[in-house]
Amino acid sequence: MTNLQDDTEKIEQFILEGFQNFFNENGVPAVMGIYCCPSSGWISLNFNKEKTLEQTFYNCPDFEYVEYSLIDLYDWVQEYESGSGFWKNKTMTYNYNIDEGDEGLNIFMYNFLKTLILEINGKTTLPTTFIQFLDSKIGEEVI
Repeated sequence: MTNLQDDTEKIEQFILEGFQNFFNENGVPAVMGIYCCPSSGWISLNFNKEKTLEQTFYNCPDFEYVEYSLIDLYDWVQEYESGSGFWKNKTMTYNYNIDEGDEGLNIFMYNFLKTLILEINGKTTLPTTFIQFLDSKIGEEVI
């Protein structure tokens, strides 16, 4: 079982440090994109300085600063590859079902990341923030 609460502080620190590093090097971003693939265990931060979200067609790989920061979460990969993955957050659990494919896991992880971004934004003002998942229909502006 992977308890996402064990990763929350690490992911929050990754997002805040990536945002701050970008700000220090490039100034205020117009958009921050969070791109994720839970089955491969990574999250990347992507930024637009000049372009709007619409100009990049709501697609993190089209951002001006692609994979500005990247975090690997190996426990996610191990859980996924176990064939009977089980993830838990503060209020919900998800048991991987191969018949659903990866979309069920993507939705579960999206809800986790969205909640985390909203909590971070309550403490530190973030720019327009977009979350997208690799090979998924999930792509939403959350701030």
